[in-house]
Amino acid sequence: MKKSKPDSWLTDQIDQPVPEAPGSRKAERRQRIYRWLLLGSFVLFPVALLSVVVLAGQAAGEEPPTAVAPEVRLDAPGRAAATTTLQAWLAAEPAPVPGGGRMLSWDGAETVVAPTVADDEAVPDVELHQFTITDEAGTVYTVTVPVAVDDVLGSRVLSAPSLVAVAPSAGSGWAKDNVWAGTKATTTAKSVDAAVKSWAEAFTSGDPDKLRITVADRADDHFYVPLSGVASVTASVGQAAFVDTGDETFKKDGTSPVMLANVTLEIVWAGAEPSKEQEPTTVTYDVLIHDADTAAPVIVSWGPTGAGLSLKPYDQAVVGREVVAASPAPDAEPEDDSKEAGE
Repeated sequence: MKKSKPDSWLTDQIDQPVPEAPGSRKAERRQRIYRWLLLGSFVLFPVALLSVVVLAGQAAGEEPPTAVAPEVRLDAPGRAAATTTLQAWLAAEPAPVPGGGRMLSWDGAETVVAPTVADDEAVPDVELHQFTITDEAGTVYTVTVPVAVDDVLGSRVLSAPSLVAVAPSAGSGWAKDNVWAGTKATTTAKSVDAAVKSWAEAFTSGDPDKLRITVADRADDHFYVPLSGVASVTASVGQAAFVDTGDETFKKDGTSPVMLANVTLEIVWAGAEPSKEQEPTTVTYDVLIHDADTAAPVIVSWGPTGAGLSLKPYDQAVVGREVVAASPAPDAEPEDDSKEAGE
């Protein structure tokens, strides 16, 4: 029995590819075109998408702009116009606030920048000038005066002022802590009180050399400016706290060679009439004290109350410019009682 051969396209004369067949060339060209079309779609689609996004953004840009955030200014050109308007408003009859008002401060101005409009129409910027005023009873208000400003036309007040009452401060609930955050209040030794008294006398002596020696500043080019014209001064220490210098002593018992103290000075100025009692002027300072844990503390710096933590030794010195003692204020001559009796 004769075996049959398996079918195969390699042996099938009809199905075998014929070299140089016209149909195979057309199929190859079609495949090549398909490949180029597919590659082109990958390249052109992102470009088209980007073009759509750009065109959409340009179309959106033609819409009216959103409001511009106000800019706070301290040199606003419309300040004079706003201040004049406020003063006239406070002087009006009847008074705009109970008992009449008094301006406490000009607090700056917020500039609302004008948006760009169609046809290049000139729209001026608007400054909102803010003031703080008070009435006869002590109530505090915020007053706002709107002023249009233009580089060519100048300033023009747009309306009457706006008046808003300020909430009063709370009378209770305040922390009874010292003014230096993160420090622990302490009491002062007699040596510290004595150092404060010596500094107060030198600080109000009018003598730069005396103040420099009291501060114990050894720099040759450091000079100090004391207060002049003081007849007498009384010093007292309020709050005090040790400063953490990072040593083991502070970690152990909370003491330190460096201390802050708040000092109150009651100053009587020279030139007061001897026959009349003069009320002292009260001023306060934060002072920085070195060697506070010894018998000879030294005040090496001072500043306004609340600034204690930022004080550095000898930072009140005038460097390189000698300070000369001011001439003492002449004392007032006593009244001539005999002259008054003769009259």
